Amino acid sequence: MQAPIPCQLDAEDFILRFLHSSRVNPDGSVNSGAFSLRADPELSVAIEKLIPAESMERFCALKIGQGLAKVRVDEIRALGLDARPDKEPEWGDFADAHAVITGHAQWSNNRKDEAARALRNAANAWGVVRPPTK
Repeated sequence: MQAPIPCQLDAEDFILRFLHSSRVNPDGSVNSGAFSLRADPELSVAIEKLIPAESMERFCALKIGQGLAKVRVDEIRALGLDARPDKEPEWGDFADAHAVITGHAQWSNNRKDEAARALRNAANAWGVVRPPTK
């Protein structure tokens, strides 16, 4: 049996990021902590096109209480970052929808923070997909 071909991410594809309530401002906007690049060389995200709309509730149950923000792949790449599929078995039925944002491991903290702010701005331009529950 041949291994499945990984999902190809196109510039116009959306990437979803889980949002803890501490990553959303009182006005409902996303803060830059949602996309902090300092702690990990790979930022865990999801590929929206691999999550059927009718399965979104089940997908959100992976991180109970957390919301979702989205950015487009071209917005990520414009910052010198990349998004690539990265199957995550812990995500069960949604394992193939997991991806990571990479390319910042060797960056200075200042550059990481600038990119986090740019991702925050992009997410806010699209609007929060799903607000977190308290």
